[in-house]
Parts: sequence; C-alpha cells; structure tokens
Amino acid sequence: MTANAPYAPWDIPQERLQAALATVEAHFGRDWLIQSPAKSPLQSLWQSNELQARLELHWLGMALETMDAIDRVWVTDQIVKARGKDANNRRGAIFEILGLAMFAGQAHRLVPAPPNTRGYDGHLEFAANQKALVSIKNFGRTRYARDVDEFGMRTLQRTREVARQHGVPWVGVLAEATRWPTKEDWLRLERVLCTNVDNGSSRTLLMNQIEPWNILWQPQPVWISSAVVSSQMIAIVPFHPNEIQIYHGKLEEQIGQVSAQLAGQTANAAIVCVRVDDSASIPHLEAWAVDYLHRHPDGPVDEVFFYQPAMLIDEERTALSHYIARFGRAGLQRPELHLTVPAGIPLQKPSYLRLANGPALLDSYMFQCGDLYRSANIDAGLPLEASFGVTAINVRVHALLERGGEYATLSSKQSGDGKLRLLE
Repeated sequence: MTANAPYAPWDIPQERLQAALATVEAHFGRDWLIQSPAKSPLQSLWQSNELQARLELHWLGMALETMDAIDRVWVTDQIVKARGKDANNRRGAIFEILGLAMFAGQAHRLVPAPPNTRGYDGHLEFAANQKALVSIKNFGRTRYARDVDEFGMRTLQRTREVARQHGVPWVGVLAEATRWPTKEDWLRLERVLCTNVDNGSSRTLLMNQIEPWNILWQPQPVWISSAVVSSQMIAIVPFHPNEIQIYHGKLEEQIGQVSAQLAGQTANAAIVCVRVDDSASIPHLEAWAVDYLHRHPDGPVDEVFFYQPAMLIDEERTALSHYIARFGRAGLQRPELHLTVPAGIPLQKPSYLRLANGPALLDSYMFQCGDLYRSANIDAGLPLEASFGVTAINVRVHALLERGGEYATLSSKQSGDGKLRLLE
C-alpha cells in the first residue's frame, strides 16, 4: 500500500485517506512497512489491498495526527515500541496511540505519561487545578472465546474434507449448544457432522440432536456449484461460567493499579477506559460499572468507560464502528468527559452478535465461517453474470466459471473476517 491509495472506503474522502496513510508512512518508515515477510500486524495491513486494512490504517493515521500535535516525543517513543519484536509491547504501544487520542479535547489538556510508567497512561488537566489520571487497557478476547473459534474451525475443516471425499457439494450447519461444551463435546459434534455429511445434499431442513448440541442442516442453495464443496457453519455457544468473572477480575486489577499511583501524584481522581471485543457482555460490564461506582462514592475512580471498536460487514458495506459507554460517579466535581474517535462511525448501541436479522445473541459466543461457490456456466453463452464478494462477517461468495468439466474461481480480495489487526 502507498500513500496514494487506489480507492477509499465509502465513508472516507480520498484526500483524507491519503493524508492518513502518509502520516503512518512518515512515522513508521516505508522500508519497515514493506518488510517481507511481515513480522507485525501493521506491516501486514500496509501490504494488504483489503478494504478493512484501509479502514484501520486511516484510523491509526488520524490518531497519530492527534497525538503528534500533543506530544511528538511521546509518539516517537511509541513508534519505537510498535516496531519492536515483543508482540505485547507492539500491541500496547498501538493501543495507547489509538486510545489516548480519544481523550484529546478542548475543555482539558491531555498529557501522556512518561516512558515506562506503570499503572496509568496519562493524565488530564482541567480548570481550577483539577487533575485526573487516565488508565486505558486492551482486554481483547478471553481464552474461552478463542477456544470456540479454534474448535469451530477445526470441526468445519474436517467436515468439509469428508464432504469432498463423498462428493457432497454443500455443508450448511447451524449448531447451538445448550451449555458450555467440553473438548469431548466438540469431538462428538465433529463425528455427527462427518457421519451425516450426506445431509448436505438435501433440499429441506434436517435436524440432529446430541447432547449438548442442537444441529440444523441448512438446505443446499440452488445456485451452488457441484464442482467443489461449499460450506457455511455457525456455532453458538453459551458463555463459559467464568467468562464474566474474568472481566470483573481484570477490571478490579486495573483499578487497583491506577489507584496505587494516586498516592505519589498531585491528581485527586482516576479515569479507567477498557477496550472490549464484540464477544464481551456489555450489559454485564455496564451493570458492574454502576455497582462499582455506587460502592465507591468517594473514588478514587470517578469515571469508567467501556470502548468497543468493531468492523460492521454486510452485503452493502464494510465500516469501522465505535461504541463508547460512559459511567460517572455521582456528584462529579469536574466536567464530564465525552470521548471522540478520530475515525469511523460512532454507535449509540453496542454491536451485538446476531444471526441475520434475528435478535442479539446475549451471553454467547458465535463462530461463523463460510465459503460458497456460485456456479456460472460459460457454456450457456454470453452475457455472463458472476457475482461474488463478502456477504457477512467471515462469509465469502466465490464465482465458479465452469466449462466442459473445468472451472476457474473468481474471489474477492476481501477476507471479511472482521478482525481488528491493529489490536492483535
């Protein structure tokens, strides 16, 4: 990728994208960004032609511009860490740039913390000599959410291989667990899918039930090619019993760290901002924040923010979205904060996981992956329609151009996986 990007996402002016890319290139250096093989997510983004990559790079470029105007020396130190070999340091440095940029404002002064400061990431100076420490944290996905992704993908891949061996062109499955599945439960699901893979040839809905799974076989779409295996699998799994407690424990730990720093500072309060991913239970977190502030009316934390950036993907568009929930202590003696995102679409509600236009999937993980091959028969003559692209998160439609038993595949350059690489 270069600063002269060939096209811009639908909601970003071309000149704004080019300026953001030029900022990223100026700070990180072109030679490092094009290094091959890529050794960091940022290098992978720079070398990608995906729409998602442009959205993330625009986000980073805008945040760099904001922070550069506040403290160029601090930005330079973050760049050194972001280009380093340690993955945790890289991830932390990028998130501090993105996270602190949201705290820039006209009604206060943002001061990033000195290098190697522990417990907090900066402070805000208000009028009347008021000062509040700021602590931001990137929580990411829990190990339980990652387990669902790992087991779901393994189950799908092995089922696809059996379908290929049996000459079955379609595997479409919705598997919903009634409780948290063990490793043995996932293996049981895999065996059931592989044993019943011929259900993929059905034109009607078929069901299987095996503890703890309810399995619904989706009928084969009429436009699916028989030359290769098309597949789409969705697995819905209830939260692990410890999922909520993990978040609560991390929150208490983060508050304890920033609180410990107040004793040696002139600040009289602290602000905590936590980034969570799209599998997090926002209602549970918000209830925790209300309860915590009620139990600690005298501080030291007087504002809590939950921040949820996410890719929104459907047949119409791909967009970077931001949801920010604020909770303040009663009787706050300073101006309330209103965080601003440097790029993307602000949301008024969390971006919940959901099936098509169905209700939000609360307190659940969802694995979804699909590769569907649409038949386009060249023997039928011209004109020829060959539609393909990304239709939902991690669901891709490919066009298969077929003639005389041979075929060629047309695919979108977009992965559509919805992952935020900058935060990995």
